[in-house]
Amino acid sequence: MAENLITLDEVTNFAPDLDMSAFSSTTISGMITRASEMIRRYCNVDGFLKTAVTEKGRARINPAGELTISFARRPVAESDVTGIRLKQVDINIDLELQDGANNIFHVIDGRILYYPSTFIVLHGNGLLSLRNSNLFYEVDYSGGYDGVTNVPEDLKEAVTLMLRHLANRRFNSMGARSFSQGDYSVNFGDSKGTNDIFMSEATNILDLGGYVRRVID
Repeated sequence: MAENLITLDEVTNFAPDLDMSAFSSTTISGMITRASEMIRRYCNVDGFLKTAVTEKGRARINPAGELTISFARRPVAESDVTGIRLKQVDINIDLELQDGANNIFHVIDGRILYYPSTFIVLHGNGLLSLRNSNLFYEVDYSGGYDGVTNVPEDLKEAVTLMLRHLANRRFNSMGARSFSQGDYSVNFGDSKGTNDIFMSEATNILDLGGYVRRVID
């Protein structure tokens, strides 16, 4: 399901100079959806709005022997995680999430979950002994921002820049890098001619903001 990360009213606030009068409200709504989807795909995530999911993937054990999970829907708080399971041919283990005093074992640093090896002992060995093995995880959690109004401003700014990129492409369907006529000139693309300046600025925001999903070994 498509997730719009910004509303039409917010686009007007973020980009009051962006002239969208040539487009119908239906077209603008579709462009917002497409811009949001471009952000999601670039960030290599499943979404940014709060949703309860069960996520599966190959388990990665870091050199410290900790189970690491890079969530595909974020952000996630420690309390948002309701279950973690490890699976292999002869392994099917539900990991304990907290002790009797309700102290949570796992830690979420940024957008990565770390489950300490000290709480996992398999076949008499710590989890580090299973590093690089064919081990998989399942994790139940609720990830994402609680509604579009709670999406951070820099993420909305990135969506707005992608929207500018889409509008720019519509007005520059021939793919020209620049246009000049008399005293008027405009640059459409960056020096490499691959992405326009709006897309480049959007991806820079996403990279610097830590929104791009990285798999940590």
